[in-house]
Amino acid sequence: MTSKGVLLFALNNNEVDYIKQAVFCAKKAKEHLKLPIALVTDNISYLEKTYPFYKNYIDTVIEIDRIVNQQRRNFLDGVYTV
Repeated sequence: MTSKGVLLFALNNNEVDYIKQAVFCAKKAKEHLKLPIALVTDNISYLEKTYPFYKNYIDTVIEIDRIVNQQRRNFLDGVYTV
């Protein structure tokens, strides 16, 4: 068991494909840091279907349950601008 590695979190939403960003980060981390990469996500099926080459860069995928959270804050940018 190694004590060093990279842990990425990717929980997509309707606007941002965080899984795509995580695969890109994993590729760069593997290339430059040469450490094991783990990804935490709630949508492994999307990862496998959309980015089947992810296994070249990500060593471990950890699936978590999606927690539904009602956002009540108003932000001054983005599509939900009030």
